[in-house]
Amino acid sequence: MRAVNLLSRFISRVLLHNFQQAFDWLQSAFAIYQRLLVHSLLPMIRSVNPTDLPSIHRLIEENRHIFLSCGREDLPGLITPATGIPLTAVGLWPDDAKGIWGFVAFDGELSTGLAGPLQEGSLQEGALRAVVIGHNMPAGASADQLVGHILDSRQADGQPFQLTALPHESWLAQLLERQQFQVVDHLCFYQRSRRNAPPAADSALLRPLRADELAELKKVDSAVFPPLWRMAE
Repeated sequence: MRAVNLLSRFISRVLLHNFQQAFDWLQSAFAIYQRLLVHSLLPMIRSVNPTDLPSIHRLIEENRHIFLSCGREDLPGLITPATGIPLTAVGLWPDDAKGIWGFVAFDGELSTGLAGPLQEGSLQEGALRAVVIGHNMPAGASADQLVGHILDSRQADGQPFQLTALPHESWLAQLLERQQFQVVDHLCFYQRSRRNAPPAADSALLRPLRADELAELKKVDSAVFPPLWRMAE
């Protein structure tokens, strides 16, 4: 009888141990499933492909916020620039059929594969050209993630860079400030009608600029404007 009781207790312990192991395994499997499920529902952020252009054009037609400092004809050049690397980001819905919910693009002479450090005082520069945000976003998505994607890609290269923007709406200024952009200057716009414009001087002469005059024009440009506002090379 005692042997039967000992055997019964042994079997019970074995079953309890196996049950605990099975329960622990199910908990681990469920946790992995939850992480995979959440990851599959997160908005995807990546650089823009040329195949995204139709979706970007649709987003431009139907948007909640839009900033365009370029024409639509310039978009392919931002996505696949002739020199440097593209500074773009697009936000995708988890369901591919829904297309994209956001788009950001900078231009600029930003290149990869530079041999050695940049010369002292030099910067790789880019200017904000487009920010388009749709009426709806996936859960957990924000326009900050689009700008952050571009900044992360630049910081990963380890080269000094400067990205600038001329926002004229509060939503864009706040977005950039959240991404550590700093206000460095202000623009004032003045308007004057033709009715009160002074008459042109008789000696005034307007003609197209010649190529041999570019060097002199750059000297004037450098003497008048700080680096941020000078003409690109």
